Amino acid sequence: MNVRDKHFEEGVVPPGWKIQKFMDTMILQRGFDLPSKSRTAGPFPLIASNGNIDSHIDFKVKAPAIVTGRSGTIGKVYYEIKDCWPLNTTLYVKEMHGNDPRFLYYFLLNFDLNRFATGTGVPTLNRNVVHDQFVSIPTSIGEQRKIAEILSTVDEKIEVIESQITQTQELKRGLMQRLLTKGIGHTQFKHSPLGEIPDSWNVEKLGDHIVKVGSGITPRGGHESYVKNGVLFLRSQNVLRGKLNLTDVAYIPIEQHNKMSGSKVQIGDVLLNITGASIGRSCVVPSSVQEANVNQHVCIIRPTEDINSTFLS
Repeated sequence: MNVRDKHFEEGVVPPGWKIQKFMDTMILQRGFDLPSKSRTAGPFPLIASNGNIDSHIDFKVKAPAIVTGRSGTIGKVYYEIKDCWPLNTTLYVKEMHGNDPRFLYYFLLNFDLNRFATGTGVPTLNRNVVHDQFVSIPTSIGEQRKIAEILSTVDEKIEVIESQITQTQELKRGLMQRLLTKGIGHTQFKHSPLGEIPDSWNVEKLGDHIVKVGSGITPRGGHESYVKNGVLFLRSQNVLRGKLNLTDVAYIPIEQHNKMSGSKVQIGDVLLNITGASIGRSCVVPSSVQEANVNQHVCIIRPTEDINSTFLS
């Protein structure tokens, strides 16, 4: 079969690439059982379907190792630079057939193993099904290494950026703690029920500076009640930390909006997530949102005129 202009599933295989079965590219093998009571902390990582969970004094697979989930968490792929012990909830690459290990790691990340998962309770990945799939890879080990090198460089830059974001977030938390308890430029402080505060500050109940607190409801019918064009219906995924995200929004009919008059939002309202994993996230309703409502997972806090909404958020 001529490689050039050869069509393979979703696209054209480049010159110098080959089509073959997955099992001719790499062989997946089930990991090894190791009960918790038999584990002894050591230098070798224990890899489960959700990643590195422990360590042990012995290993089963020499580095570099490529491991993915077999049961439970399916689709995640791990590249381990140390000798390790893949547990029986995983599959590891037993045979690489001379291919570049780092390339195979990125290949598996892009291959989307999750689509082969079966079972509704605990998802399971059958390696024999995967082995029978046709794939395409570069014939040249040099090209494989170049691809892996480019992607590794991108990963390194992502790690640097994520580290910078983490450091900036920690800096912000420290600044918030300082500014929201000590203020700016104060030299005189006094004791209060909340601790030491600037001498010119007062301790007051938040409720004395709020004119409205309340959440909305989900209209009868749930998602089926949403419309393409209507009034903006804000949900917890729209409320980020300090920002209203309108990339994934729902709309409700104007009639439903009017029935839910108690949860109509106003410019300057503080929206607070009160349920789920995003509990505590808050933002201010900007002037660009002229008409909107909220569901039961979002609380509206409407401050009096003497309280700045952004400060409260």
